[in-house]
Formats: sequence, C-alpha cells, structure tokens
Amino acid sequence: MSDEYQDLALELETYRTGLADWKDHEGKFVLIHESEVCGFFGEYAEALTEGYKKFGVVPFLVKKVLRQHQAHSITRLVAPQIVV
Repeated sequence: MSDEYQDLALELETYRTGLADWKDHEGKFVLIHESEVCGFFGEYAEALTEGYKKFGVVPFLVKKVLRQHQAHSITRLVAPQIVV
C-alpha cells in the first residue's frame, strides 16, 4: 500500500466493508475515524468540519458514498507526435 494511504488503511477498510449497508446514504459523505463510522453528511465541508471538531488534526476519512465507482479512461491527452 502506498505511503499516502497507510495512515488511513483502517478507515478505508471500514468504508469498503460498510458500503453494502449504506444504500440509504448514497451520495452523502461518510466520516470515519479508525473503525468508527461517525456520521453521514450532505456536504463534504460539513463532514470535514465535524471531523476536525471531534478529532483534531489526526488522520480521518471523509469519502462520498458511492456503491458504483466510475472508471475514467484517458488514452491520450494530446495528439501523438512523430519524432524523427
């Protein structure tokens, strides 16, 4: 696992395991600290503010509840250049 996600491994696992049960919260933002689901919020900023109020400046996860993730595929950002 990359270093940037190492601190949030437990939170991400809590998100993955809880996702199937959160059908009523689709499109909202979930606040997770360690393995505790701390609530669902209509706006990202609300969840973030609550996280800082409740936990301070420590790792916690705010993630939109999406049961189906969109995959984005970009094959080329610019036209290919021929190098001679």
